[in-house]
Amino acid sequence: MVLGFHREAYEERIPWLKDALTRPLWEEGLKIAVVVNPAPEQGPFSSLLCALAAMGPRKRPAYFVLPLDVPCPGREVWEKLAQAFNPPLSAIIPRFQNRGGHPVLLSAVFLDRLNEIPATDPNARLDFQIRALPLEDIAYVDVQDPRIGLNLNTPEAFARFIQGAFPF
Repeated sequence: MVLGFHREAYEERIPWLKDALTRPLWEEGLKIAVVVNPAPEQGPFSSLLCALAAMGPRKRPAYFVLPLDVPCPGREVWEKLAQAFNPPLSAIIPRFQNRGGHPVLLSAVFLDRLNEIPATDPNARLDFQIRALPLEDIAYVDVQDPRIGLNLNTPEAFARFIQGAFPF
C-alpha cells in the first residue's frame, strides 16, 4: 500500500497503518506493507513506482494493482483475474457491465517496463501504458462485482460507500 496525499488522515482512520510503515502486517488474511510516496504531487504513477521500488526484484510472474481509493472487491474478482493470467499477457482487467476497473493483474515483465518510465513523463499513467500494449497482450474478465468501478476519492464518497448508500 502506498500513501501520499492525506497520509495522516488514512493513519488516523486505520490505526494499524502506522505499524505497517515499519514492518509488513497481516490484516484480513493479507500481508500488507505500507510505503510513503515522498512526491505525491507527481501523480498516481509515482505511487506505483514507489511500490515497485519497495517490492524489489519480481519473484512472481504477475502482481495485482489496486488503487487505495478503489474498494477491495470480492474473492471472485481476484480468482478470475488469477485464472485468466497466461504469459505472455501483460494486463488482465476486470470488467463489470462492459466497463473496466480495478484491481488489475500485471505481469512482472510489464511492471519492469513501467519502472523505466519517469513519474514526470507525460505518459506516466497506468491506463495510458496499458492502452499502448498490443491488444493480444490484454485480457478482460467479466465479473459481477460493481466495486471494481468505484472511485472513493472524496470523504463524502467514502462515507456513502461505508453507509451502503453509494449508488451502484
